[in-house]
Amino acid sequence: MRNKESFFSAYRFPAGLFMLILVACMLLMYDPAEAEQYQDMAEAEQYQDMTEAESYQDTTEAGQSQDTTEARQSQDTTESEQYGDMAVSEQYWSIAELNIRDLPDGDIIGMYHTGESVNVIQEQGEWFLTDRGYVSSMYLTSDPAYIPRGEYLAYDVSEFPLTYTDDTLSITIYREKGYGSVWYAANVILSDPARLKTMYPGGAWGGHATASDAYREVGGCILMINGDFRDPTNAQNLGIVRDGKIINNQTMKKASIGLTQDGDLVSTRLKDPSEVLAMHVRDTFSFGPFLVWDGKAVSHKNTEIHPRTFIGQVSREDEQKEYWLIVADGRWNGYSDGLTRDAMTQILLDKGCRIGFNLDGGGSSVMLFQGNVINRPSDGHQRENADYIYIK
Repeated sequence: MRNKESFFSAYRFPAGLFMLILVACMLLMYDPAEAEQYQDMAEAEQYQDMTEAESYQDTTEAGQSQDTTEARQSQDTTESEQYGDMAVSEQYWSIAELNIRDLPDGDIIGMYHTGESVNVIQEQGEWFLTDRGYVSSMYLTSDPAYIPRGEYLAYDVSEFPLTYTDDTLSITIYREKGYGSVWYAANVILSDPARLKTMYPGGAWGGHATASDAYREVGGCILMINGDFRDPTNAQNLGIVRDGKIINNQTMKKASIGLTQDGDLVSTRLKDPSEVLAMHVRDTFSFGPFLVWDGKAVSHKNTEIHPRTFIGQVSREDEQKEYWLIVADGRWNGYSDGLTRDAMTQILLDKGCRIGFNLDGGGSSVMLFQGNVINRPSDGHQRENADYIYIK
């Protein structure tokens, strides 16, 4: 029996011929217009996808931008709430050679000069933030009247020493530096002790005036410094003698010194006014402490630094009287810190004083020479003091 064969086997169609027939049929079915339509649709779909992607990206970026703006607004609101009560609306000026620091109590990075305008950004307690760094608020003022100038800068540094001489008086004022401070030391040599005087403003115990007003009140003088500021409020229980008269009939305090009719400085410690007058004392001063006694240092435990006014006397072999009247500037950052008691003592010893005494200091410290304030009062202006020592 014969095997059955397939159609293709029986008729033996070549494979290549079959493929040609298939391609021919596909070409007969191809429509160019329909193909172009499909291509347009594909491109349209692709363009729509791209547009939607771009739209999504724009929306995302817009959202991110809005989020960033809102975050910044929130941050600004927070900062405004935090610093709103410290907003600065006043103009400030420096009243010293003022150090600028990178942080509070940090490194010095610059300096504002006396009288220079200061742009304060934030007030942070004792430290103010400026556009140049941090500064101590202690040395800023919003009142131009407190800027040291004019009478406080009457003499250039190069003009020292300042001098005055007549038949019975010689005064030489030195500008000296040390201990982080500047002081003005007036060496006074006179043959007439009556030329060294004291005064109460208004002519009575209890008055107060600036040194410049006191200078005018006494009709002018050559040299003037502040005294002990013992007015009725500060000396109710302290004995006081001035111009040979009892002002307050109480016992003198431990730190009390007297100026005799002959022009000598003597201790009036714990004495009654009547005893003081018996010693021929003309004026007493109760502040202290003693700095030098019998040519030797008086030791002190107190190490505070302040502006100072102090007086000392040098022993001489002739009949003339020699004194040192000294005023030290202080509380001026970058210019002059002030002096301790030990520093004052050493200054007097270096000048050969046999006796030395501390007077009122701080903002009271002031020295006038021929009507001009030559130091820098630490308040930034003259204080109205209760008494003055002057040379006519």
